[in-house]
Amino acid sequence: MRKKMVALSACMLLAGVATANAVEVKEQIVVSASPDVVWKVANEYCSIKTWGRVFSNCTQNMKDGVVWRFLTVKDGGGIVKEKLTDVSDTSYSYSIMEAPLPIEHHTGKIWVEPGSDASHTVVKWHVSFDVKAGNDKAKTTQAINDILVAGLGGIKEIAEKTH
Repeated sequence: MRKKMVALSACMLLAGVATANAVEVKEQIVVSASPDVVWKVANEYCSIKTWGRVFSNCTQNMKDGVVWRFLTVKDGGGIVKEKLTDVSDTSYSYSIMEAPLPIEHHTGKIWVEPGSDASHTVVKWHVSFDVKAGNDKAKTTQAINDILVAGLGGIKEIAEKTH
């Protein structure tokens, strides 16, 4: 009985540590263009190299039925390896498998929704991840948030120019 209690306590402690490092970042932007126009900017999995602002290149391939993208971070910042996990007419979801940031268990989704009228669109980008133990949670969260804000700004800029 004592061994079971110790094991249960250890599991609860580990779950608490994982939860303490869990982060959700949710950003959105309103774009003065229709959802169709906006989604044409963002819908291609590697179009992030155009609007993402922090990436200098993107390559994409398929292996064992899974679509992978490899993002090159500008200024020698490393490579981000992601896999596509879901796609719809107005969204896609992905998971980061490797990154030069101290994160793990990352999932993300980007999508468009109609705005207040036919000429406006809301673009949403939500991510969740765990900050690896021993790393600064606030700095890591800010770095991820900055990527989302820059990317959404890039989508807005391109969509509004082509509108």
